[in-house]
Formats: sequence, structure tokens, C-alpha cells
Amino acid sequence: MADKKKNIKIILIVMAVIVGLLIVLSGINLILQNVSYSIINTPPTETQKRYYYFYPADYDVNIFEDEEYLGKNRYIEYKRGAVSVLITNDNFDEYGRPLVFFNEYFNAVINGDVEKYNAFFSEDYKNEDNKRFEGFTMQRIYNITVELLSETVIEEGKYYGYNRYIFKVSYMILRNDGTFRDDMGSDGSVPLNFEILDDKKNIFINSISKYIYVYE
Repeated sequence: MADKKKNIKIILIVMAVIVGLLIVLSGINLILQNVSYSIINTPPTETQKRYYYFYPADYDVNIFEDEEYLGKNRYIEYKRGAVSVLITNDNFDEYGRPLVFFNEYFNAVINGDVEKYNAFFSEDYKNEDNKRFEGFTMQRIYNITVELLSETVIEEGKYYGYNRYIFKVSYMILRNDGTFRDDMGSDGSVPLNFEILDDKKNIFINSISKYIYVYE
């Protein structure tokens, strides 16, 4: 009888230990999930940026003589809801003024046209101490995706009557030299949210922000 009670006691202790371990492991898993979420949603600091390797900047290079770059997918993929279209015949006007705008935007960046690039932004954007480029090299941009997230009409304020679009924009840069994007490495992608305002006469970028992934 004593042995039986002793065995029962041992079993109860083992079960208690197992339950305790499960509770501890659940807590650790929750902590790791929160840490992962925090890291993903924290904009890169200046220290973090230093971990990217950037190729030497060459302001004289003609990237259209680079066979490796020419072999990349350099078209714009447009997403709207469940529909996705790879625009291969330059018919951007069929998809609305913002797509015509994005084609011009990427052409300016790819060609290293800093003057044209700086002209794409509203005065409000420029007045917010945002980075105004003095120059950047031709950018080997590829795998471009422009996804419409929302479309509304502004009903008050300075931009009353403007169409307001929010686009998620992502792309990769072959042999990134950091002169245009220093927040991502070569052949990687860090999506951005573009706020585009359009009144059918003027169209411009009013803000650019980091795209945040939301985990449920």
C-alpha cells in the first residue's frame, strides 16, 4: 500500500512538472512572437542600415548596357483587389492616371534623373523635411509591383476635391549602391506606402511611408 501511494505521488509530481513546462513554453512563445512583431514593424535605424552591403556608386555607368539587368523583369505589375496585370505594352493610361504617373516615376529613378524625381512631390511633402536628393545613380530596378490599397475623395481642407490614392509599392534593385535606397540591400524588397493626390490636372506624391504588416 505504501508503494502504491508513493507511485501515485510520483505520477502527480511528474504531471505537475509537465504542466509547468507547458506554461513556461507558452510564455516563451508569446514573448518571441511579440519580439518578432516589434522587429518587423520597427523602421530601420541608422545603425541597422550599416549592415547592408552597398556596391560602389558609379555615376557614369549606363545600366542599359548591363546584360544581367536587361534580363530582369522590368515591367510594372499592377494589382487591384484580386486582379493582377503585368503591363508589358506601355498602355498605362488604360489603368488610370496614377499608373501613368508611376511609369514616369520609375523611369526617372531608373535613369537617375534627380531633377524630374524631385518634381513628383507636393510642396507639403518637401516642407516636412523629407530627403530631397541632390543626386543618385541610374538604378537597376526590377520586379516592380504597384498595388492599390484605397481610393477616396478628399472632402475638406487644402486638397478638397482631390482623389486620394494609397498604393503599396515594392521593387528590387540589382547591385544596389545605396544612393537612392539605403534602407534595403541588393535583390531584396522593402515595400512603401505612396499617398498620391490627383485632381485631374495635377498629380503628385503627398507622402511616402513604410508599409506595416499587421499580424492577427
